[in-house]
Amino acid sequence: MILCHERFEEERQNVREAGISRSDFSQIDDTGARLNGKNGYSIAVCNQFLLIIIQVFQK
Repeated sequence: MILCHERFEEERQNVREAGISRSDFSQIDDTGARLNGKNGYSIAVCNQFLLIIIQVFQK
């Protein structure tokens, strides 16, 4: 989705840590996913300050 996403890695980590540390709770859920014939899964981490969706299509 984003070319050269490595440039944003530090910012992504800072946003994640700040959002999770500011909340008393976080919810985590996962589900199976299929994209272009490849099986994988999606993980959602959320609280009142942020929503992170991670999609993994690796073994």
